[in-house]
Amino acid sequence: MEFVPAVFMVALVWKLVDLVKYVRNGDVNAALTQLTTYAAGVGVAFLFAATQWADGIMIGDAALSSLSGASLVVAGLALASTGSALYDFKKARDNSDSAATPKLFK
Repeated sequence: MEFVPAVFMVALVWKLVDLVKYVRNGDVNAALTQLTTYAAGVGVAFLFAATQWADGIMIGDAALSSLSGASLVVAGLALASTGSALYDFKKARDNSDSAATPKLFK
């Protein structure tokens, strides 16, 4: 297995566990934000798969244009999870909160 897919899988597991924690602790804002991130990731994967660039975007050894619907869902979830993990790192490093954004849901 290549390094990048392994990182995507780790990020997906990490953020799914976070989602379960949010739900169990009643953190509606965090849970809805993560679900919105997943929906956006999957939507972006399907959107890009329909573009003229899809043949040049490789996921593993397959072009984005050749992926099945299920593979696009997994790619979108992995993309969203990786983005969420990177955002978590940014939040952890920015202790001045200079990059703060308002909550998505209240």
